Amino acid sequence: MAPRQRSPGPVVEDPAEAAALLSTRTKDGVISSSRVSAAARRGKKKYNSTQDVDPATVALARERHDVFNLVALIPIISLTILSWDWGKVIRGEFETCYIEDYFEECWITTLIYFVVDLVWVARIPMCVKSPYTIIFHHFVALTYLLAPIMFPDYRWFMPAVLLVEINTWFLIARRVVYKQRGTTPLFESLDVASQELLIQAVSGCFYTTWIVVRCMVYPGILGMFLHMAYEAIQETGIYFHYPMIYIPIHTFFVLLNLKWTYDLFQPIVVRKWKNYTTTSTSSATTTTSRTSSVSGGL
Repeated sequence: MAPRQRSPGPVVEDPAEAAALLSTRTKDGVISSSRVSAAARRGKKKYNSTQDVDPATVALARERHDVFNLVALIPIISLTILSWDWGKVIRGEFETCYIEDYFEECWITTLIYFVVDLVWVARIPMCVKSPYTIIFHHFVALTYLLAPIMFPDYRWFMPAVLLVEINTWFLIARRVVYKQRGTTPLFESLDVASQELLIQAVSGCFYTTWIVVRCMVYPGILGMFLHMAYEAIQETGIYFHYPMIYIPIHTFFVLLNLKWTYDLFQPIVVRKWKNYTTTSTSSATTTTSRTSSVSGGL
């Protein structure tokens, strides 16, 4: 999600682009050495891999990883949803809305998922856009996953934190839908209006869950952690309690979500603003021209 930066050669964000540049020739049929060098440097620096990765190989690796996530996240999401009494959630009875019956199944399923995905990304880093970020994220997540085992009184927070996987699922589904549009039997069986409706539905769920979970629930949980830490200090007079070690970890996820939120929405805001200013300028120019024409006629 990192913003692109201009350089003397074209921007290369993944090995596929680097490989494409290697096969790019000038009008005279000679490969541009500067473009190849730029592709090699940027591809190797970001992915620690050779610059001649086959684009089809990269695409296939990412497609398989997306399919794995779409399937593997379903049981985690299902167990997370079952861990809440949603009637009490709607009524605002948050202190008694957690259902612990599915804790073991949810914890084990989540552990297996993160371990498998961590090994997958470590062995095939080209399957994601930012492998090092994902690997570090998974290590921190596995550390965080120890909290409900070490401190059973705080088990309620695990399904609250795992709500983010709903957004992750829609993020991947949105990417898959855009890639597969018009190229799979599912899309070929739908008319254009139905295809657009499906795309908009998935995209809408993605943006909604992003804002609700990453921008509201996660900061809210951090606020609850800080409030609980403050109350513990007030009651005991002791400034450190072992559960507090997980506050910095959750803070890391909150900050990471804010960073990703900026990466997601900043280009959208800039594009909308440019369109608005362009439209406003065009309208003002048209109005001025018409006024001048009327004045000249008078």
